Amino acid sequence: MDDIAMDRTPAESGTLKGLELPPDKIRAAMLERRRIVLVTDAYVVARPPATARERTKQQVLDRYFHKSCETQINGRRVTVYDQT
Repeated sequence: MDDIAMDRTPAESGTLKGLELPPDKIRAAMLERRRIVLVTDAYVVARPPATARERTKQQVLDRYFHKSCETQINGRRVTVYDQT
């Protein structure tokens, strides 16, 4: 699995989480995929998208993809989106 939003890994960037691409490049990368697997927090602890990057990801998923399946376990949520 690839993190399509990642520009530089934590090791490359010297940060804890790495560095993501700008929103327009994230959008383009997402639209190149037929399927996206999203791993995130379970609903009980998930927060609404707070940054432009997070909002872009959610907007692309809402507009161009549909949720195929989802499961939650141990505080994490795995959702599979297929392009419509």
